[in-house]
Amino acid sequence: MFGLRRSLTLLKELPVRSLPRKRLHSTLAEDVRSHSTFHIPIIDFSAFRANTALSEKRRVADDIVNGFKEAGFVYLSGHGIPGDVIDNVHKKVRRWQVLPASIRSDQVAWDDPRANRGYVKVGRERVTQSSDAAEIAALRTNAPDMKETMEIGRDWDLVWRNKWPKEVDSPGYKQTMLQFFQVGHR
Repeated sequence: MFGLRRSLTLLKELPVRSLPRKRLHSTLAEDVRSHSTFHIPIIDFSAFRANTALSEKRRVADDIVNGFKEAGFVYLSGHGIPGDVIDNVHKKVRRWQVLPASIRSDQVAWDDPRANRGYVKVGRERVTQSSDAAEIAALRTNAPDMKETMEIGRDWDLVWRNKWPKEVDSPGYKQTMLQFFQVGHR
């Protein structure tokens, strides 16, 4: 959930500071090599939403991809998701985080990497692209992935089903997350 909370924080409307366009492209890789120059790019998604020209949409999409490749994160402004929707998601996430581990881990645990659905506890995911089991185990021990997430996808997918806590355990959680998922696709 911490991963979701951090991601949602990035979705809040941010003031768009004036950055030269080139800093949002491949030259960002030069900046992230040093702690003193590291920054997370701010990308104004309204340019994607407002434009009909494929070239402009592609430029914004490239900025996002480059930000993830080079810094690992982006701040997305101008996304159009209403603040009250984001606030409601934050509220449900905070309630989810205090549920007992038996509910989070046992009832809705992520169990199939192909599905990518459900609760992922701290240290579960790997921090490498390696497929060597021994290397992955060593990395999980020495440098575990410290994020905790609850991952969902299309709720109508009949093959890869979402996993939800029982309504009695987390009232309104499913409805809130599905609403947020839908709003993000507009």
